[in-house]
Amino acid sequence: MARVRRYVERDKNFPSIIIWSLGNEAGNGINHHRTYMWLKRRDPTRPVQYEHARWRTDPDWNTDNIEKMDANTDIYCPMYPSHKKLEKYGELYEGDVHARPLIMVEYAHAMGNSLGAFKEYWDVIYKYGVLQGGFIWDWVDQGLETQKNGKKIWAFGSDFGGKDTPTDLNFCINGLVQPDRKPNPHLFEAKKVMQFVTYRAVDLATGIIEVRNRYDFLTLEHLEFSWQISQNGLVTESGKLPGLSTGPHQAENILIPLPQLNAGPRCEVHLLVSACMRAAGGCFEAGDEVAWEQWLLHPPHKEEVPVAITGPEPAVDQSPELVTVTAGALTARIEVSRGCLCSLALGGLELLASPLLPSFWRPPTDNDYGANLQNDMKCWRFAGQRATVTNGLRIEPGPGAVSIGAELLVGAGAKLHLDFRVSGAGVVVAAKWRPARKDGPQLATAGSVGYLKGSTHRHIDVEGNVVRARWNDMGAWQSLTMNVAGKEAGKPLEDGDKLALQAVTGKTESKLLLHGLVPIPSAATTPPGYAGAACAVEATGDPQ
Repeated sequence: MARVRRYVERDKNFPSIIIWSLGNEAGNGINHHRTYMWLKRRDPTRPVQYEHARWRTDPDWNTDNIEKMDANTDIYCPMYPSHKKLEKYGELYEGDVHARPLIMVEYAHAMGNSLGAFKEYWDVIYKYGVLQGGFIWDWVDQGLETQKNGKKIWAFGSDFGGKDTPTDLNFCINGLVQPDRKPNPHLFEAKKVMQFVTYRAVDLATGIIEVRNRYDFLTLEHLEFSWQISQNGLVTESGKLPGLSTGPHQAENILIPLPQLNAGPRCEVHLLVSACMRAAGGCFEAGDEVAWEQWLLHPPHKEEVPVAITGPEPAVDQSPELVTVTAGALTARIEVSRGCLCSLALGGLELLASPLLPSFWRPPTDNDYGANLQNDMKCWRFAGQRATVTNGLRIEPGPGAVSIGAELLVGAGAKLHLDFRVSGAGVVVAAKWRPARKDGPQLATAGSVGYLKGSTHRHIDVEGNVVRARWNDMGAWQSLTMNVAGKEAGKPLEDGDKLALQAVTGKTESKLLLHGLVPIPSAATTPPGYAGAACAVEATGDPQ
C-alpha cells in the first residue's frame, strides 16, 4: 500500500501513465485487494491491472486454460498464454460488454533469435475485439560493453565474477534490439506482423486489394502507396497509387493497374504493395516503409511426375544384415536391424556417406534452457540412433517398384513406421508416427517426426524449415521424397547437382529437410550404364 501510494502521488500528473499496476508476480491477498480499492478511490480515471489477481483455488497461471479472476484487476492480463487460450477468451467474451479486455502482460519471449509463432498470436488478436495485444518480453538486451580477448562484447551473467559466481547466464539478453539499439532479426518480424496497415487480396487476377487501417486515431493520408511487379526477384514494373484517407479501423479496396504478364514457364512473378511515409514525422523519415504485403501472381511451371513407373523390374537380394534392391542403375540397401536406408548408389557411385537415420533432437535454444527442456526431453536425444526394428522387415515386390516396411521401436515406447518404395526413378519414404500415449513426452523437434540425417561425400546441410504442425497428434503422416532439384525425369545427373529431401505432413508442408551436392562425374566421364533418372520433385498423395 505504501509503495503504491508513493508512486501514484509521484507520477499522477504524467499523461503518459494510462494504467496503474499493483506489482509483478507478487502473489495475491488482502494487501493487494485494499491497495486496489485505494487506487480506485484516489484515481477513478485510470484502470488498474494485476496479473496475479486470481482466486486462491487457481493461484498459478495456466498456458492453455483461463484462470478464475479475482476482483482486483480491471484487465485480464495473463503471462505467456497460448494461442488456444486467447481463442477461448475471445469466444467466451467477444459479445460481453462487461468483460475485461485481455492484454498479455508478457508474451513472445524474445530470447535468442526467437519470437516464434508471433503471427499466429496476431491472427487471433485481430479476430476478437476483446483481445487487445500485449507486451513482448522484452525491448532491449541488457548487456554491458566489455573488452574480452581484445574484442568488444556485450557482457552479461557469467561474464562477471568467477566460475562459482551465481548467474542467470544470458537470461537478460532477450530483447528486440541490442544494448546499443541495433535491431535483432526478430524486430523485423514484430514490425511486419504488427504493421499499422494490412492488406488482403480480393481478386488478384484483376488487381483488387483491400487496404485496412489499423491505426486507432489516424487516417492513411500521411502514407504514400506504391506497387511493384518482380520476376524471379527482379523488379520489372512499378508505379504509384492514389492517396488514401481511410479512417481508423476502416478498410477500402484499391485497384492495382497490373500489366500483362509475359512470364515463361520457369518464371516466378510477385506483386508487392508498400506504404511509406510522405514526410518526416515522429521517429520516421520521409520514405520510411510502414507496411507491405506480397502475393504470388505466377508460379513457375512444376514438372509433372509420370504416374507409371518405367524402367527395369527391381531385383531383391536378402541377407541377414541387408536387403538390397537393384533397379537399373540405382541400388538401395536397407539395414535389417535398424530399418534405415544405409546406401543409395547410382551407376555404381555412392550418394550417401552415412545412413539416413531418424532424429528426434535439435540443438536446444535459449528458451529451452530456461524451461529445462534440455533435461526434460533428453529421452529423445539418441532415440533415433538407438531405434530397433520389431518383427523384421516386410518386403512386397510389385510392378516397377519394391515396397519395404519397417516398424521401429523408439524411445519412451513410441513407434515409427517406415515404408520405402524403391524403383528405377528413386526412393520414396513414408513415415508414420505412433506415440506411446497421447500425453507422452513432448518431442524435442518442433514440427516434424524427425529430420533424416545424412550426407554425400562432398557436402551436406541439414535444414529444418519451420513447420507449424505439432507431432504429438495421433497418427499424423509425413511423406518424404528424395529428388534432384531442377532435373527433368530421365536427364543424367552431373557433378554439383543438388540432391534434396522434401516432405508433406498431415498439417502443413515442409519444403526442404535435407540437401546436398551429388558427387558424380561430369557428363563427359559418366560411367557406362548410368541412367541418371531423377525422382519426383515433391511428395504426392493425400496424408492419412
